[in-house]
Amino acid sequence: MVSAVNKLINEKLLKNPPKWMKDNICLEVITGSFAYGVSSDTSDMDYN
Repeated sequence: MVSAVNKLINEKLLKNPPKWMKDNICLEVITGSFAYGVSSDTSDMDYN
């Protein structure tokens, strides 16, 4: 699975991230309804 933050950086959707950010993410967690299996087709996905 590709890092969500790296995907946002690559697609230029995350503006001006710190230079160190892309190569220094050690933990990225999906939380919220998706993590608990109660999401629907219209639910958003929360990352922490």
